[in-house]
Amino acid sequence: MIAADGWADPQLLPGPTRQPVAVRTVPRAPASRRAGTHRRHRPVPRDEAAAWTERIIIARGLQLGQNEARRRYDRLAQQHPHHATAQAALLQQLCPKWSGDGDRAFAFARECAQAAPVGAPNAVLVVEAHLERWLDFDTDRERTAYVRSTPVAEEIMQAAQRSMLHPDFVDRPGWVWVRSSFALMFSLTDRPWWEVAMIVVSGVAVLVTGAASLLVTYVMAAAGTEPGQEWLWGVVVAAWLLTVILAWPIVLLWRRRGDEAGPHPRWPMIHRAG
Repeated sequence: MIAADGWADPQLLPGPTRQPVAVRTVPRAPASRRAGTHRRHRPVPRDEAAAWTERIIIARGLQLGQNEARRRYDRLAQQHPHHATAQAALLQQLCPKWSGDGDRAFAFARECAQAAPVGAPNAVLVVEAHLERWLDFDTDRERTAYVRSTPVAEEIMQAAQRSMLHPDFVDRPGWVWVRSSFALMFSLTDRPWWEVAMIVVSGVAVLVTGAASLLVTYVMAAAGTEPGQEWLWGVVVAAWLLTVILAWPIVLLWRRRGDEAGPHPRWPMIHRAG
């Protein structure tokens, strides 16, 4: 225990002599100065960018709120305006699962992608935002309809052309995250193999039967038919009917693609992309 005069209580000191010992005390700063210490903004050195990125993550883990997370990011962005890792950390904070808002998350992702120079990895934030929204759906049908809609596919392609598909893109630290995120989204937006196979098979079958039917029709119309061969016209009609039936899967799949590209009732804002 330290007395008011700066001397330690001899009863609390170890040893046989228990002689008073002088202890230096440091006076605390006034409360007014202590309250304003955190407001003294100094530039964030380059070697502390990773630490400030972790501070954004810590703010999310401690549930300090949107404003505090944004304040920490703004401090970092003053010296590092295109720090992709820090932007990804704040993007998570802006998502609905962390008491954020989907519109604000998309707005932030698109702003970072457009502000960064071409060839930078920042456009991957657009992919992250779409993946977060994709995960928010309840059924596989809704997820599939979302990622394969035309506005989403076009925005993902534009983001890729601005980042990893651009000639200026370099595989710097973090490139695995960027390329993997785009690869995942491209795999989700791609059509199932069986649909592609059905379209190819149907297209080839329509081409063969249609060409054969056209050739037979031309020959029969030019040469005519002899008595007793009228049944050949029935074969021609059947061939044309088979051509239409084989083309029907292509029509159905094309209509399905159009339905998927239409407005989605739960997420209309994806049609305002860009």
